[in-house]
Amino acid sequence: MKIKQITHIKEKQPLKFYDIVNVLPFHNFVSLCNNNKKHIKNNTLIVQHNCAFMDEVDFTKGGIKGGDVLNAQNGIMQAYTTIKERINSRFIKNGVQYGRLFLVSSKKSEHDFIEAYVRKMQSEGQSDKMLIVDEPQWVIKPEGTFSKETFPVAVGNRSLKSRVLNPDITEEERKALIKQGYEILDVPVNLKQSFIIDVNTALMNLAGRSVVGATSFFNFDMFSKCYIKDYHNPFTTDIITMGIKDDLQIADFFEIKDVPEAVRAMPQFIHIDASLTGDKTGISSVGVSGLKETVQYNGANEIVTQEMTYKHIFSVDIQAPQGAEISFEKTRQFIYYLKASGFNIKAVSLDGFQSADTKQMLLAQGYDASVISLDKTPQGYLALRSAMNDERIGLIQIDLLETELIQLQRDVQTGKIDHPVDGCFTGDTLIRLANGTCKQIIDLVGQTNLRTIGYNIEKDDIKPVIIKKVFLTKYVNTLIQITLFNSNSPIRCTLNHKFLLSSGVYKEASELTTDDVLMGALHPVKIHYIEILKYSDPIPVFDMEVPETHNFLLECGVFVHNSKDMSDSLAGALWNATLHKQSLIDGLELLESALGVNDTVDPQKEFINDLQNSLASSAMTAAQSKMNELMTGFNNADIISW
Repeated sequence: MKIKQITHIKEKQPLKFYDIVNVLPFHNFVSLCNNNKKHIKNNTLIVQHNCAFMDEVDFTKGGIKGGDVLNAQNGIMQAYTTIKERINSRFIKNGVQYGRLFLVSSKKSEHDFIEAYVRKMQSEGQSDKMLIVDEPQWVIKPEGTFSKETFPVAVGNRSLKSRVLNPDITEEERKALIKQGYEILDVPVNLKQSFIIDVNTALMNLAGRSVVGATSFFNFDMFSKCYIKDYHNPFTTDIITMGIKDDLQIADFFEIKDVPEAVRAMPQFIHIDASLTGDKTGISSVGVSGLKETVQYNGANEIVTQEMTYKHIFSVDIQAPQGAEISFEKTRQFIYYLKASGFNIKAVSLDGFQSADTKQMLLAQGYDASVISLDKTPQGYLALRSAMNDERIGLIQIDLLETELIQLQRDVQTGKIDHPVDGCFTGDTLIRLANGTCKQIIDLVGQTNLRTIGYNIEKDDIKPVIIKKVFLTKYVNTLIQITLFNSNSPIRCTLNHKFLLSSGVYKEASELTTDDVLMGALHPVKIHYIEILKYSDPIPVFDMEVPETHNFLLECGVFVHNSKDMSDSLAGALWNATLHKQSLIDGLELLESALGVNDTVDPQKEFINDLQNSLASSAMTAAQSKMNELMTGFNNADIISW
């Protein structure tokens, strides 16, 4: 059967259109062309293909279970590509595709597949081939579906909790909320119950609003309930900039008077997430304040255990000035300073980065020092989240720490907890593979059983390593282009991507200069030219995960890194404390009787108790001093006699 004519018709009034979906097993159906109901035999029968609908995977549930969002996105993209290619192979006429493919999803988070797909189409100049409908249900559905009576909802952000507002809210109160950072939605009253039951789910499914932290390992509600309102970080700044050549010390930024004596006397544990350049060094201290009974489950059996309660004492990040390095010696001097100032430091832990010297020096000074790598085990973050859920920790409110915690995600395959990869290379970047060939990174997406060349910094060993996955990370408008002396093909990557220097440390691309020398597979490589590139349309960038060495070799012969500093130090300190639980109990440094299962650790009450204990301690010290003064001149026999 041939098509005789195609006519475009414009109607004055909108017409209703219908379709038949899920026609199994062939996904098509027969229709009558002439529409002659009396003489069906005279009708022409044609086979029509119904439209394709693709619904999105629920990343919210995946995030709560620890799902890997990037793996899910790649799986959806592969399914979408298969469907689109099949439609194109069957229903294209004279280069025109008459079929329709609908991608449908409620919004969930900034990691939505549809959000990434729209950016991709826009970057390829195909905006005219898409119809994007991004509105709340009460805007999209026909008039009369919902009541015209509305109630207000305040849509929050990273630090502001979304909530249903009082219907009688005044205009002044609305403006005040907007000034705080809220967006106010007027929602039909038909949907009020859904918003009251779960405002975040309703915002995603009914209002088309993504919720920050919906796929995160932590969320704001989880840790905000643990905040100590009247206790702030004793550091004057969250990030200290200092290097090996200046005269600054970490203690210069530490207000020791703000830490009550009772807090200093707590058994406490410090973790150092070290770096030299590029990354920041994170330092945190966590004190142990007692025990609390919690319910654990072994199958269907309930087991009541005594778990430790904690107090967050301080956190800080240290970054090196441009072109300088962070001083490990200054970090050690700060620990010595705390010990001399009465801080009851039980143990110090370090991550694996260049920690051998610091560990040995601390051991030589009598400290319990060990290596705890948050990159190798999720136990620190699991323990931290458990303490938050059980309300067994009092936290300091630090904006930087909030941001890091909310961005953390867990890979269900490896169990690793880390920030989502932030950027990397353009698709045409050539990767050197272990078989001697080079391929563009975009061509490696979705492939398996691949190996590249990695460099083990600690062992100074170049070796073939397994590529776990290659994936699209995001779309960016700004890149940095680095031209090397030994290559005519420049490297284009995001500004924060890290390059391995010949000294064995990493440096972000934005901090590189022509004086830097990069680690090469055969010999050191010098940088010839660096420039910043700006694009009007977003450019897709890609990265790959190499679990063993966390770096890989480019075709041009240099090694690059696939990349949490304060959050790592906090989780490390808490995990270090957890590992010392038995020794603290044996040393009678924890309460013998634990709080009950239904009791909560009130961070505010705990802080007030610490202040009272500090005052009592100060009074006792003053009394002891006075007693010593009175006893001057008396020997022990005189005192006993008296």
